[in-house]
Amino acid sequence: MKAVLTRVTSASVTVDGETVGAIDCPDTGGILALVGAGRDDADDAWETVARKIAELRILDGERSVEDAGAPVLLSLIHISEPTRQE
Repeated sequence: MKAVLTRVTSASVTVDGETVGAIDCPDTGGILALVGAGRDDADDAWETVARKIAELRILDGERSVEDAGAPVLLSLIHISEPTRQE
């Protein structure tokens, strides 16, 4: 599982022309997280990624999402790895 994060004041995720998620946070700022998950990821990988996103001191003043009470918008991308032959 991999995640790419960026600080935003507003963001939205659109699927087939329909907005499925959005945040607007001009005061605190927030995080847009693009997360790639593969079928071989451990069952508890989500917990680890969520904790790391929440605790990362990426917002203004070296604050975390937890510190600032800031929103996180998550967009999940399923990564289908090809079968390896040895």
